[in-house]
Amino acid sequence: SANLAKRAKYQSSMLGVLAMGAGIAGLVKHAAAVEEQRFPFRLSLEAKGVSGSDIERSISGAKEFARKNPATVAQVLDVELALNQRGMAASLARQVSGFVSNLASLTGGEAKTIGETVGSIYDSLGARMTGTAEQKIRHIGDVLGQAHFQGLDLDSESLKGITQAAVRMKIPFEAAVAAMGQLRMAGFDAGSAAQSTTMLLNNLSAGSKKFGFAIARDAAGNLDLARTLTEV
Repeated sequence: SANLAKRAKYQSSMLGVLAMGAGIAGLVKHAAAVEEQRFPFRLSLEAKGVSGSDIERSISGAKEFARKNPATVAQVLDVELALNQRGMAASLARQVSGFVSNLASLTGGEAKTIGETVGSIYDSLGARMTGTAEQKIRHIGDVLGQAHFQGLDLDSESLKGITQAAVRMKIPFEAAVAAMGQLRMAGFDAGSAAQSTTMLLNNLSAGSKKFGFAIARDAAGNLDLARTLTEV
């Protein structure tokens, strides 16, 4: 009947309203989640004396970056906060946060941990690297990304040990990672490869001073592990 048809039409329109309402609710929840993520970020940077306009620039930049990249807004902000908390200048942390957060997205690592790890390596080796600060951090990220594809996802403590050994040996970070990759290919698991590489580099450093043998290097100054072991 005509009445049933009108009721069906009304029911259809009401379902449409409900669907629209559900969609809006979803957007509101998402916005609230993002805002919740921004809250500790905002408080922490305010406590460090970063201006409100710079904080807003970071948040809007994170949203814009996340629209075009694998990393989420939360990951970008987590990385920037981690770098800030390590003492990195706010402008530099904002500048590199997107790139580093993409590394977190690629490796599946926690963004804050990745930020702390990259910041730690930069603090230890940055002064010995060439290029701008941004180029140095991008290079560190590239090396960590390559390590991931070699099955060398490492915790921050393992990376800290390798970084310190690289500093003592005066070799680039990628040379230490390459040495670790050689052990990984020889059958070591990631953790054992990292621990053995750190011990090996530390022992070579101490041994070369004690016994007077030379650390073999290539033309770029990178450690030639095989030749060094042969000449011991």
